[in-house]
Amino acid sequence: MLLSKKPDAATAAQIHFIIGDANATIFALAGGTEPDYGDPSEYQPEAPAARHNGLEHYRAGLAIDGTSDNAKLAWLQAWKISAGLLPVTRWAYVND
Repeated sequence: MLLSKKPDAATAAQIHFIIGDANATIFALAGGTEPDYGDPSEYQPEAPAARHNGLEHYRAGLAIDGTSDNAKLAWLQAWKISAGLLPVTRWAYVND
């Protein structure tokens, strides 16, 4: 919804990074990276779409901003997901 309002470039990049992180978290939870948040099998049906969507949003954000600290973190997350590795979860508030 926020992206449809045509925010400035810096804000658009950050929105893409946040959406990428949300999808990366689902992918990581499906891989068992946060065992305290329940059974990874609960997230596994969503994992392929989360991986795809996360990469798309990271790419979109990095096309706008490739130099900020957030961009560097987004690049690392995208690299891990692309390589089939579990990304770092920065926000995992399931059922909170």
